[in-house]
Amino acid sequence: LLVVLANLRGMPSAIAEMQESIPPAASTAEQSDRAAWDVPPLKDAAKDAFLIGTALDYQRWRRRRDPVNDAIAMTHFNAITPENSMKPMFLQPFEGYFSFDSADRLVELAER
Repeated sequence: LLVVLANLRGMPSAIAEMQESIPPAASTAEQSDRAAWDVPPLKDAAKDAFLIGTALDYQRWRRRRDPVNDAIAMTHFNAITPENSMKPMFLQPFEGYFSFDSADRLVELAER
């Protein structure tokens, strides 16, 4: 323990020197914006073998528009599975009334 403590006495100045040599980090927002683009698209890794997909719910996606998540979804996936947009209770909210609006928007999104 004494050897460790003796070695730690010089640590604060060594740490301060290291911190001075480190360039300032990019902001979290900048890092997040770049994160979607810093790697090759996942869908390209298996393009000749199979599709790479994700599940999206159009209503939730529309309410929580996030450019980083949108970029990741559009860059890395080539198949979309609807979470809720095409479930019977959303396509026919009550008997005799059909609404395909959310389902159609999800298909349009997938076709991009």
